[in-house]
Amino acid sequence: MPLVSDSASVSQDRKVHFGPTFVLPLALGSMLNPINSTMISTALAPIGKDFEATVAQTGWLIAGLYLTSAVAQPTMGRLADLFGPRRIYLLSLVLVALAGLGGVVAPTLGALVAVRVLLGVGTSGAYPSAMRIFRVQADQLGIAPPRMAMATLSLAAISTQAFGPALGGFMTGVFGWHAIFSVNVPLALITALSVFLWVPRDVPRTAGLRELAREVDIDEAGGIAHLPSLYPQELQKGLVCSTEEAFSFTSETEISLLVVQVTYSQEIQTAP
Repeated sequence: MPLVSDSASVSQDRKVHFGPTFVLPLALGSMLNPINSTMISTALAPIGKDFEATVAQTGWLIAGLYLTSAVAQPTMGRLADLFGPRRIYLLSLVLVALAGLGGVVAPTLGALVAVRVLLGVGTSGAYPSAMRIFRVQADQLGIAPPRMAMATLSLAAISTQAFGPALGGFMTGVFGWHAIFSVNVPLALITALSVFLWVPRDVPRTAGLRELAREVDIDEAGGIAHLPSLYPQELQKGLVCSTEEAFSFTSETEISLLVVQVTYSQEIQTAP
């Protein structure tokens, strides 16, 4: 009987502390990177036309976010360990909102690429911070994170790739290509509001700038000696990402490149 009672108690804790209101804010943030990775594909042609840019030049809008994400995801994950995942999550959402505003007013293609880099940093903080929030919540309760909640988080990140090009094409056709940037403003604000309401506060942290300096190993001359200590132990051992994350990155790349090829083929065929 005690075993049955304990099992029922654990199950109840999971339902209460890992319910929809806890998972939803984390899932919303996890969608930002893949959806922005694929939305841009259908807007490259009008962006190139407005800025009189070549295919290779507009391609930096895709490469900029991918390259930034490759560096920013493990970095933001480590910062979440140091300063608290909820804090880094909210900071990431602020960066996403700023990038959304910057995309509307960017005067040149170079400025737009810089906006995509900022967007890459912001969206890269959501997924590792969300995973860390899950782990902290589970550790405080003394239970393992529920598989269904974790699967929901991964599914949200992967599934948004499917409708990203369709959503980008719709918004570009109806509102213009600026809409694929400005849509990040309400998305970030809604996600941030839900985080404030439903995600528990971080435990007090003692890490500061001195701790961060030790992590990146700043030498006495003020230069950065090396960066590996900033990344989690798993990355240093060669485990760069989980299966879901690897699949996510590969799928995003393939979808984006495919849509780019189709879009520009149509542009060339219909050009006078």
